[in-house]
Amino acid sequence: MELRRTGTTLRVPPDRTLLDVVREAVPGVPSSREQGICGTCETKVSRAPRTTTTCS
Repeated sequence: MELRRTGTTLRVPPDRTLLDVVREAVPGVPSSREQGICGTCETKVSRAPRTTTTCS
C-alpha cells in the first residue's frame, strides 16, 4: 500500500495487520483498536486493490 501524504510504499505481510504496518512507518497514528473501538483510524482509499483488509 502507499501512504499518499509521504509517498511511502508499505508491504503488508499476511501475518500482520495494516494498522500495525502503518504504525511502524508513522508512529502516533490515532487508533482505538486496543480499546475495542473500531473506526478511529479510518481513512479514504484512493485506489482499492483486489485484496481486502480488516481491523482484526
